[in-house]
Amino acid sequence: MLRSRILACFVWIILISLLLFAAVTVWADSPSSRSGAALARPSPAAPTGTEKSSPPYPQTSLSGSAATAHLYLPLVLKPSISLGTSLWRFGVAKARRPVSDYENHAITSLRFGWYVDYGTNASAVPNLGMEYVPMVHVKQWKLKPDGSWTTWCHTCPYVTPYTYTVSPPLGQLPSFVASRPGLLWAIGNEIERRDWDTGGQDEILPELYAQAYHEVYTTIKRADSTAQVANGSMVAATPLRLQYLERVWNAYTAAYGQPMPVDVWNLHIFILPEQLGGWGAGIPAGLSETQGATYCLVDRTDNRNFSLAWEQIVNFRIWMLNHGQRNKPLILTEYGVSFPDWALPGQFTPPQVRDSYMYPSFDYFLTVVNGAIGYPADGNRLVQRWIWYSLDDDSRSNNYGSYVQNYNGNLFSTGYELAPTGLTLLGIYWQQYVQTLPAGSGRPYAPALQQPALSSPKGSNVPTRQEPNVPPAERVDCGDRRSVRLLFYESAPRAPILATGAAAPPRLVREATICLDHPAP
Repeated sequence: MLRSRILACFVWIILISLLLFAAVTVWADSPSSRSGAALARPSPAAPTGTEKSSPPYPQTSLSGSAATAHLYLPLVLKPSISLGTSLWRFGVAKARRPVSDYENHAITSLRFGWYVDYGTNASAVPNLGMEYVPMVHVKQWKLKPDGSWTTWCHTCPYVTPYTYTVSPPLGQLPSFVASRPGLLWAIGNEIERRDWDTGGQDEILPELYAQAYHEVYTTIKRADSTAQVANGSMVAATPLRLQYLERVWNAYTAAYGQPMPVDVWNLHIFILPEQLGGWGAGIPAGLSETQGATYCLVDRTDNRNFSLAWEQIVNFRIWMLNHGQRNKPLILTEYGVSFPDWALPGQFTPPQVRDSYMYPSFDYFLTVVNGAIGYPADGNRLVQRWIWYSLDDDSRSNNYGSYVQNYNGNLFSTGYELAPTGLTLLGIYWQQYVQTLPAGSGRPYAPALQQPALSSPKGSNVPTRQEPNVPPAERVDCGDRRSVRLLFYESAPRAPILATGAAAPPRLVREATICLDHPAP
């Protein structure tokens, strides 16, 4: 990846340094312009069916002295896009339109390896090299004032005794599971998220979720023993939400006499405040606190601060370690920057999302490892796969008297709103990052950078935070110009051999960004 990017950088510099025009020179000599015999020319003839007639514009006579004509042509430069080589780790959440609605070339140029559509789509097939991950929803029933049951109401109490619904119904699930063997299934989406006044997710009390998980997990495994099952995601891995997860874990152990069987651990990461009745992520279902994380309340740019997201990932991996789950993969079925730019004008533009969140997340996920809490089968990386939100959520609504976009992060415009259908600027940034990466599969493929031991919290031997051992790169905003990321590795005459027999990865010592003067496409 490094060699390809450095080579690409030098190629761009050389091309831009060349003359940006082509000259076509036509010489015509009259008999008097040379000594000796004149050059013979064919006589004009009437056009035939196989000859072109005279062009419909005035002809310039070249008789007499020699004449030179210059034709200036534009030099059009386009990046080379890798096609047909999906990256197993990189995924996206489909939100509004079917993936097939977008140009195949545009989709494949982003090299998605997997996707979710927040449902169980019986007709879903591997789409342009992307693996489909279905999702089964569980939701606790609530009691409306008129005595009827509902799955959404932000002020209604739960039905007692507590009960839940499953979608699709459990009776329909086995046939679908058996027809699509070997899939990864997620049970629930943001299960701790309480309903709010305009929407909701899969709200369910932690003890009831343990029961629902067992029922759905057992149904899937009976229909397909090769299927993998992931827990329902939480909005984040804050202390309050880890309390919710702890209650799920304890309830399952108490009810079934064994640890909760999870093949793949699943999480969402969004940097939002936790406050009862206020905006943000709310307080997890079943918890009595009124205030949790205070992200974004003082500084809204917290929402695009990846260091805060990484801290949560580290803490979740610590939780996994403490519960005997270190040897399991960790995936993110949704993460990204949710604040649109109007929330703080000028602070959530595509270049800022790229430089403060998107690119740092890719760099960390691919290269940062930790021997104390990472996944050993993946070179001790902390995150194995990730889903960016979103492919195309450019939905809009009325906010504070203006018709504005609800979320940030969409890589495509649907064409339903103000922008035409196609890649957004953020989508182009994604494309630029992934186009030079080597083809990925279920096995690790990115060079891993072993990090020093993490600092431990007081009274604990477990690491709590990790930062790459790399000098921080100055963030450069290239605006409309093309940005090129340069990674500098420590040179060594001979790479040491690790205990596994593989060559040790080179050590990253510096990162920089340069801007090229021609506009990005």
